[in-house]
Amino acid sequence: MIDHYSDSKSLTNAPPPSDNTDDSILWEEVTDAVRRLKRNKSPGNDGITAEMIKAGGEKLLEKIHSLCNQAWVECHVPEKWLKSVLVSIPKIGGALQCKN
Repeated sequence: MIDHYSDSKSLTNAPPPSDNTDDSILWEEVTDAVRRLKRNKSPGNDGITAEMIKAGGEKLLEKIHSLCNQAWVECHVPEKWLKSVLVSIPKIGGALQCKN
């Protein structure tokens, strides 16, 4: 799943940081962020849901942690991470009413 995001040359072979210094993302930060993901929400452009990430277990968390640290250290994130889709959903009453 994570390999979908990574550039095969730069991110897949990156070792995880050897220690948790001030310039690395802590394991606890990743696990806490995953724990706080809300269920039953729409997936992103990649089709990956919170449920899929939570079901991925420790192996997936290790990949996410490594990938995030790689992006942090290199000050570069995969281009796909920068894309999002925003869909406005009007409330009852019609899309043309400004108060919605």
